[in-house]
Amino acid sequence: MASVQKIEKYGLQERTLTLLSEGHSHQEIAEILTRELEGRDTISQPAVSRWLKKVRKRRQEVVQPKVDKFLEETVESDLKCLQEMMDFQYQQFKGRLAADISGGQPKILGLKERNQAHDRLLEILKVKFRWMGIDGDQGAGDILDPVDLSKFRNELKEEMKEAQNG
Repeated sequence: MASVQKIEKYGLQERTLTLLSEGHSHQEIAEILTRELEGRDTISQPAVSRWLKKVRKRRQEVVQPKVDKFLEETVESDLKCLQEMMDFQYQQFKGRLAADISGGQPKILGLKERNQAHDRLLEILKVKFRWMGIDGDQGAGDILDPVDLSKFRNELKEEMKEAQNG
């Protein structure tokens, strides 16, 4: 385990992280660092891997409380926003669009718009279920990540404006 400390002993922390960010494998990083030490010592691939694992663990310990705090502050409003989106899409799915802000008549939608609303409604439900922790397929590629919620929300707001103006 002493070899893990060589990266710190020789002040190679930043260099190691730079090489990693450039896309080098752990083996390549070890070889480059060993060359740069010019025979003073060697750095092995397992030493690089252990050191990087330690760095990731420290970063996670720092970041996790911030993520938890952010989620506590935003989940309720995000779920409320999802519910509003879901209500809007449900009205479209039922074939009508509520009267716009100016008080106009509800607009009757065709089959194409209703199918689009159906697809959007399913997306919203998947996001909502995932945020609530009840979606069983966490690895599904077609489900939006919570970090994408603001983009998703903005896209849907634009669609809602277009639908009311169209």
